[in-house]
Amino acid sequence: MLLGIASWRSIFFINLPIGIIGYWAAQIILPPDQPHKGTETFDTFGAVFFSTGMILILLALNNGQDWGWGSFPVLISLFVGITLLVSFFVTENRVNHPMIDLTLFKNRPFLIGNLSGFLSFTAIFSNIMLMPFYLQHILNFSPSKVGLLMTAFPLIMAITAPISGRVSDRIGPIALTTTGLTLISLGLLYLSTLTSTSTALQVVPGPILMGLGSGLFQSPNNSSVMSSVPKPKLGVAGGINALVRNVGMVVGIALSVTLFENRQAALLKGIPNPDALQQTTAFMTSYHTVLYVGASVAFFAALISLNRKGYARAK
Repeated sequence: MLLGIASWRSIFFINLPIGIIGYWAAQIILPPDQPHKGTETFDTFGAVFFSTGMILILLALNNGQDWGWGSFPVLISLFVGITLLVSFFVTENRVNHPMIDLTLFKNRPFLIGNLSGFLSFTAIFSNIMLMPFYLQHILNFSPSKVGLLMTAFPLIMAITAPISGRVSDRIGPIALTTTGLTLISLGLLYLSTLTSTSTALQVVPGPILMGLGSGLFQSPNNSSVMSSVPKPKLGVAGGINALVRNVGMVVGIALSVTLFENRQAALLKGIPNPDALQQTTAFMTSYHTVLYVGASVAFFAALISLNRKGYARAK
């Protein structure tokens, strides 16, 4: 929407007042920190191994399509990154005060919550990356119209999430999280039925379904994860939850772009100068392929979420 009334720089400038408001709101709403009295030491080696490993892996995932997945920079980044993460896990099991307490993952609600959260963001962002191109370049919608249609997802999620959080406190997270992930899958499947001549009214049910599903899933899932760990571990649990969420976004984007471009290239192979119809057909077929994969990932996450046993005891 901002691109329709201002330059692309406005996308970044708008975050400044939002950040200031969020900072002051946190100062007013959140309780003050309580200083921790203890003799715990900082896990220097673990921090270096983990941060460097994640940087290299995310660098490879973000640039794999541009550099080439078989290129030396991508392969060496993945190899060194994975090696550092393996070193991190070995280190964490040997130090007295690890940066990340790996025993948290022996807690089923914590493990299932983070795994299903990772898959949910992978599925969601497989569509978020490509949908604006479909709306603007295939359906020829204006940037402002594209923005309005894309807003349906976060708007519905913002309305649904607080309600699902309250309901989850009463009935537990399993039904809500599983239903939410199923709705995300159905939303992606619905989008796969769209064509190059679909109208805005035909498009909007997809983002609405996904927003409803994400709203039903996120709050109960976060509650399940955070309530399954002891109070002294809440900071670590919150950090892991945020990390898993961000990695899921990156993987979803990398997966969708790679799958889309490879599928499109295969469809147009042998056609030296494809006409508009051939390009549109290749785009839609490739986009639908990505949506099928995203829907499958979300449905698999729903099956995983059903195994969230032990929530009541952990809570």
